[in-house]
Amino acid sequence: MKNDMMNEKETASCSEMENLCSVAEKPTKKPKKLFAVIASIVILCVAFLIVWITVIIPENNYKTTYDAATELYSAGKYDEAIAAFEVLNKQKDCKDMLEKCYIGKYGEEKYPYILKIKNAKIGDYIEFGNYEQDDISANGHEPIEWIVLEKEDRAILVISRFILFPARYHDNYYDKDTAWGNCSLHYQLDYFSNSAFNKTERKMILRRTVAASENPLYSVPAGKDKDCKLFLLSVEEALKYFPSNQARICLDTPFTHRHFVTHDCPCNVWWLRTRGGGDPLTFSYSNEVCVLEDGSIDFKGHTFTSQRGIRPAMWLGFED
Repeated sequence: MKNDMMNEKETASCSEMENLCSVAEKPTKKPKKLFAVIASIVILCVAFLIVWITVIIPENNYKTTYDAATELYSAGKYDEAIAAFEVLNKQKDCKDMLEKCYIGKYGEEKYPYILKIKNAKIGDYIEFGNYEQDDISANGHEPIEWIVLEKEDRAILVISRFILFPARYHDNYYDKDTAWGNCSLHYQLDYFSNSAFNKTERKMILRRTVAASENPLYSVPAGKDKDCKLFLLSVEEALKYFPSNQARICLDTPFTHRHFVTHDCPCNVWWLRTRGGGDPLTFSYSNEVCVLEDGSIDFKGHTFTSQRGIRPAMWLGFED
């Protein structure tokens, strides 16, 4: 009997111990659930913060800036509006408003040319102006192709892709000062400009000071600089923009070839504005540098009264 009571007590003690252990184990499960809940809340907060920073705030800033830019446009402050819409256009398409701003500032006639200049990249061919090239006068003049050589913020430097017409560098052989600043070729370039470009196009051609160019191989006076719209490349520019002989080879147009046939080759010689080698003892500087049919540069040059090919160069832009 006594043993039975002892067994019952031991059994009760064991049962109590098991209950205590189970009670002690239960609290350890609650922190795990609590940690999972807290982690979820943190993740949601971080996600919301990311959305706030990357979407909500930029969208509000975009709308505020867009409204401000629209007010600038409405007030006729086109420069400020263009600057604002240019920034906004990197986020969302604002081309319609940019077009309105440019038309408001420069006029509807100029806008297609402005768009062409803005979109041009170095090395591109663009069309600008019209001139007889296919030698079929009955079908009118053809669009002139130009190579983009350099680009600034609102301007591009271009040169004709082909030799457009032949001309003398200077008419009078006995003139001593026939350098770039005084040569009669400027009259030919002006005549070409009036023939090839309409009134709006001529307004897009910028007047720049074109520097006289020194000959790197011959000690001859370079002459004077000249403010002009159309010009010829210098030796330095020809080497910079066309670094190989192959790149400097230039074709005639059919019209030019008929009026300027020196051989059967479709390529031809074209003038640069750099003075060629002369005779310093007699102060006779009757040569001008030119690019030959094979693309090499003749630094001594050809007699300036010779007919050689003309590749006009110019800056196109929409300065204020």
